[in-house]
Amino acid sequence: MLEAQLHGKLTREQENLEDILTSNVFGSIKYVPFKKGLLPILRNTENDKGEYSLNDFKDIKDVTYKFWNWIPKNNSEGCEPDVLITITHSSGNKTIILVESKYLSGKSSEAMEKYGPNDQLAREWKNLLLHTEKETQKVTLILLYVTANICYPQSEINESRQDFIKWLPNQNEPNIIWISWRKLTKLFFNSKIPILADVTKVLLKQGLKFYDGVSKCDFKEIHWQFLPEPMYLSWSTTNFTVKWRFVK
Repeated sequence: MLEAQLHGKLTREQENLEDILTSNVFGSIKYVPFKKGLLPILRNTENDKGEYSLNDFKDIKDVTYKFWNWIPKNNSEGCEPDVLITITHSSGNKTIILVESKYLSGKSSEAMEKYGPNDQLAREWKNLLLHTEKETQKVTLILLYVTANICYPQSEINESRQDFIKWLPNQNEPNIIWISWRKLTKLFFNSKIPILADVTKVLLKQGLKFYDGVSKCDFKEIHWQFLPEPMYLSWSTTNFTVKWRFVK
């Protein structure tokens, strides 16, 4: 799909699908060494304090990716996160990252008939807690929210936290971090890894970059003057004509 988009084989409607974008970006990062692909992304995520939130990833034993993996569970409506990333450390402990990505659309929140929460991110966090409750090793849970926003989507994430607390006040609050697709463009812009260079091209093709100013233009001086020719007036129509031209 990455090559199809790079060579203009997708329709505009297909190019605007967030699932295609997720597949092209995270499906490519999956094949890149952790330290060159996923780690730079995690180190450049932001939390609700506007700080870079994840820096300590050492002794990584294994990283697995599951795309659109349905997480069903009792007492829950279930969910289908875009990506579920499991990082296994040498100690046996795990970091599990649920990735929810958005491009042109917002959160798909809706009222649940039986189970809450209603907010999409809050609902996914609940399912992630249920999905990992029987893990015997220490598990760190993270919800990574990826959007096209230029800055941290504070109101959206606050909305998710509040809805989760409303439904599940005694559970661990969502650990939500965020990164913009535009930041990924910046991170991989000069990458020497071919597949990451292609990812950058796709992101640029979709206009996902930060504003970087106006390029310098080479303006040439233009000389002009009014010619000393008479002005013709037509009093009957109240129109008049001025003759002029550019001269070198």
